[in-house]
Amino acid sequence: MKLVKVFLSAIGVVLVCTGAARTDELSCQPTAEIQQILAKHNGEVGARARERGEWAAFERDFLSFLERHPRDVHLHRVYQGFFYPGFSSILPRYEAWAREQPNDLAMLYLYGRLLAMNGKAEAEEPLRKALAIDPDYPWAHLAMVHVANAIRNDPVAALAHWERFLDLCPNNLDGYWQLTQLTNVEPRLARKAATGLRRVLETREPLEVWLLAFYDLLWRTEFDIFPAREHKELRTRLRHDLDRLRVLETRADERSLELLVAGHSMLGNKESLHRVEDLYLNRFPRTKSARDIILARWHAENPRPSGAESTTQKREHFRKLFEVTGEWFERWPDDSGVWMERFRAVRNLDAIPAQHVVSTGRRVSALAAEGEVGGSPPISFQVAQLFVQRRVDLDEVPGLVERGLAEAETHGVRSAKGEAGMAATRWQGQGILADLHVVQGRFEEARALIADLASWLERSSEPATTAEERSVQARRRAELEALRARLARAEGQLRDALRFYGAAIVRSPDYAQRRELLDQASSLWRELGEEETGWASWERSMATRSDVAETMLGNAVTRTLPDFELEDLSGRTWLGENLKGRITFVNVWATWCGPCLDELPEVQKVHDRFRGREDVLVLSVNIDENPGLIAPFVQSHSYTFPVLLGRDYIESVLSGMAVPINWIFDRQGTLRREQRGFSYDPTWNDLVARTIEEVAAEACEAPEAASK
Repeated sequence: MKLVKVFLSAIGVVLVCTGAARTDELSCQPTAEIQQILAKHNGEVGARARERGEWAAFERDFLSFLERHPRDVHLHRVYQGFFYPGFSSILPRYEAWAREQPNDLAMLYLYGRLLAMNGKAEAEEPLRKALAIDPDYPWAHLAMVHVANAIRNDPVAALAHWERFLDLCPNNLDGYWQLTQLTNVEPRLARKAATGLRRVLETREPLEVWLLAFYDLLWRTEFDIFPAREHKELRTRLRHDLDRLRVLETRADERSLELLVAGHSMLGNKESLHRVEDLYLNRFPRTKSARDIILARWHAENPRPSGAESTTQKREHFRKLFEVTGEWFERWPDDSGVWMERFRAVRNLDAIPAQHVVSTGRRVSALAAEGEVGGSPPISFQVAQLFVQRRVDLDEVPGLVERGLAEAETHGVRSAKGEAGMAATRWQGQGILADLHVVQGRFEEARALIADLASWLERSSEPATTAEERSVQARRRAELEALRARLARAEGQLRDALRFYGAAIVRSPDYAQRRELLDQASSLWRELGEEETGWASWERSMATRSDVAETMLGNAVTRTLPDFELEDLSGRTWLGENLKGRITFVNVWATWCGPCLDELPEVQKVHDRFRGREDVLVLSVNIDENPGLIAPFVQSHSYTFPVLLGRDYIESVLSGMAVPINWIFDRQGTLRREQRGFSYDPTWNDLVARTIEEVAAEACEAPEAASK
């Protein structure tokens, strides 16, 4: 406390003597002496001091530096950062200094900066006062970027202040970090910032650890703002950067190797990427990044099965996954990602011992309750279904259903889909409880719940107007019939159960659901002692009686999307008018989207199917945040369909970024079909082709009708 008072006294004297004077010509950059101080007393060192209980001594040292350099902005900025995010303990000090010396640029800025970081609109007053005294005071401009962007929601003013700071302090990296905060930066200004950042980094020696994040920022920014036709040149620059940064391979710090992995991921050279990944894994085998590398490699070598694989192939895949998660647990025993991999394996393997089912289910449910994992249906619903199917931990199921409803609220089902979304979630929960009563032999309670579900379905089933609505209603009817089948089977009414299974199969619009129902019906067929030759005939009869199979892809729509100008990975520019004159199939996807990865091989088949057709165009639009990752991904999977870079465009035309999405446009460029999501179906490729031909036929019929 005594040292703080001395510091206050010293700074007061200095402020009286200096008045409104600028610091010096090096105000944008710390002096060599300050750099030496901050090398040993930065944010990371301060955080470690708090963890070790050594904060008091650390702060005394830092305040002694401030006593010797009471107006040094760089020291004060680091000192303020020690108290993030509240700043309540230091705000009165800076307020007092700014009030006592109202014309001091440094104190006006530092007080305004604290207010701004606390989200206070009052931050604008001291900052504008500083700029009135000196319009070229750079730090006030930098703080005003945050005020305008995050508090006033004035992006134009934020960009103006940002550009002014870049002009005044082109060698200060704090300005370039705003690339992570600002949106809708015009291409000219983004290029200016990227060019400036590259120039600064190329002149910085030696490579300091705190600089590493700026390299990753630079690479992402360059791939984002420079057109795809320049990406080949960008990768040449990236290769030179990585050659220069190769010295990092000898370092023992984690961030250095993480940067190299990020850079080589964008470079697209598998051999060099694996080399630096191996370096990282050897030195940091138990980190989250190491987990990401190990899991990505395993899944690349063991692609997850699609619906096309046989039951034996799927079982083998999940058996291997179950075994390897045991190895992963040795490194990451509490990792949510590894537990979810184990959960996937357990759900898909019937012969897993009960103790593994229980321990895995309880763990992932706890992770869901902590907000560590999420899914649709809610994770707790998935665990409850698993427990009922395997007849384990049944007393926990009602509580799991309650937690699942809470998860749905937490993960925004109501906000995203309204009351209808929550109603659908409650439907799922009631179905799980009905199955629970069946396996517990509480048949009357199960029958009552099934009756409630049937009544709810009749009340809520308004006439469907879209393919999506028809599919939802059909799936629920199939689920209801399946519940009836399981109840009848449990009561020993095997013939009735087979009839209900048949009704469910006929009504189901979903290939995976039909396969599951057919497996259950096949088991029942054998239980009835029927001949195997009769089963094939019964199965065929279900296929011919199906009353829900769609004749076209997705929903019929009539909508014109805004015009666009997008580049593909080869650098070709595509315009909205390029869609006119032919039927166009468009797939919207991302590298991080699991269903997209399942669907892309099917998209390639559609592209191959229509190759050479002048009247049909097949292309895709990618929405990844980091465009540098797209070309390596496409190349590694040998996809040949055009890939347009369209994150901003898709974000502007859709209310959400849920993918995959499939669109089909007619010859006038009007959107005619829309499908959201993907679930494997061996007929999907034929369905797409048939829908393309239908849209083409509709386009031909329209002019004829008009002429009549």
